[in-house]
Amino acid sequence: MSALTYKRCWWRPPKPPGGATLADLDLDLDLDLELFRGEAAVVDLRGSREIGPADLGELRPGVVLVVCTGWSARFGTPEYLEPPWLTDDAARAVVDAGIRALAVDTLSPDPRGSLAVHEIVLGAGGVIVENLRGVERLLGHRATLAFHPLALAGDGSPVRAVAEIA
Repeated sequence: MSALTYKRCWWRPPKPPGGATLADLDLDLDLDLELFRGEAAVVDLRGSREIGPADLGELRPGVVLVVCTGWSARFGTPEYLEPPWLTDDAARAVVDAGIRALAVDTLSPDPRGSLAVHEIVLGAGGVIVENLRGVERLLGHRATLAFHPLALAGDGSPVRAVAEIA
């Protein structure tokens, strides 16, 4: 078992009709716990900037898609604020493939100034985990990921991200 470390890693909950936030949800009753655990499908996209559907490879339903860009090494620098991003088409491909959990090692899966990926993934009932570190250690391994959010007021929560490497 290995813990993925993080700096300000946030889980972004799905926003049900009416625009509820995490503060409006009962984490013990309202959420499908399967959103927080699953087989990792890690995509090595180090060196990429704009990530489209073709970059994601073969997408399978039910996995936790982990986008490894290597960007977490820049945490704390001005460059970290301009990370690689997923295109709207990539986000739609993720949702269309039946993937409900997207994890990234960047500040956001969106380009700066946009929330389109958030709207697509969260709008489909999925979750986003941001700012992960150490995902490179998962490359080439089978792993199960689990994310444990806290019941805090707001639109997200820090999580403890854990990888069980087979």
